[in-house]
Amino acid sequence: MGTKIEVTQADNELYVIASAVPAGPSTELIHIMTGNNLPVSATVAAGGPLQSGTYNLFFIGINWGGPSNYAVSVSTAGGVTPYTGGGTSATGVTAFPTSSGIQITV
Repeated sequence: MGTKIEVTQADNELYVIASAVPAGPSTELIHIMTGNNLPVSATVAAGGPLQSGTYNLFFIGINWGGPSNYAVSVSTAGGVTPYTGGGTSATGVTAFPTSSGIQITV
């Protein structure tokens, strides 16, 4: 099984970006906009848009105001790992779970 990325919450805007290791380039895998904590479903198999190699995944959330919530699951041969972000009402940008990304191999 290849790497699969699934977004189930994106209040208000979420980018999922893969950056090739060690020095790019980057590829936008998912960009979704929604609000009011409505459920969403966006899934991508990383092996589709990406060539074979190692990548860092970055989740970048943008809050337009009010409560923000983001939920992303990354599935690999090792299982499914959930990541969440947001939880604030502050308008602005957040990167989660870390600013250095999550390493995957395609």
